[in-house]
Amino acid sequence: VSWFNNHIFISAIRSVDSHTPIMVEGGWYANPRSLASWDKPLSDDKVIYGFHMYEPYMATSSPNRKRIKAKKPVLRYPGVQSEYAGKTVTWNTDTVTKHIDTAFDWAKKHNIPSTRIVMSEFGCIRDWVDCGTYLNDVLNAVNHYRGHWAWYTFRPDEWDAMDYEIPVTFPMGRYYWYMESGKKIPRTGALIKIIQSKMYH
Repeated sequence: VSWFNNHIFISAIRSVDSHTPIMVEGGWYANPRSLASWDKPLSDDKVIYGFHMYEPYMATSSPNRKRIKAKKPVLRYPGVQSEYAGKTVTWNTDTVTKHIDTAFDWAKKHNIPSTRIVMSEFGCIRDWVDCGTYLNDVLNAVNHYRGHWAWYTFRPDEWDAMDYEIPVTFPMGRYYWYMESGKKIPRTGALIKIIQSKMYH
């Protein structure tokens, strides 16, 4: 969403509510680079700026899960390459950190506290062999700034691929059958422990 459109929406909200914080996200699937393209922040000092983190998408999400289901070689992290800002990059700890830094660098430039930046969605498919390594790097990058974060997703009723409480050994395709049959879904996954270990108070 553009700066101008956000300004209009926020003005409408503030006409009836002057106190509640409002989270806004840039366009391009809430990419932090989109947020960083804004030449100025919004005038409302209760705005929280959000971004999503699924880069590189072809490794963290559905495209790689299709490879897993088809028993084809999966894209690995670190090491997977993608087009980024007009060039080919290799994704690793440094690449992930720099990508996330984009949002916080923009905030610093405009004197916005890092506590008003939130990674409002992030994640990777739980049956990806490198999901734990990826989650660790992503959370370390945001926690460095004491920024906020919210993962996708906690106990979803639609898509089990990013339910980190479910162990990797739980058979793919059985989630919905368990749900419909009233069977208890195991909640012993190791990935949720990575997320819990990165929470701070």
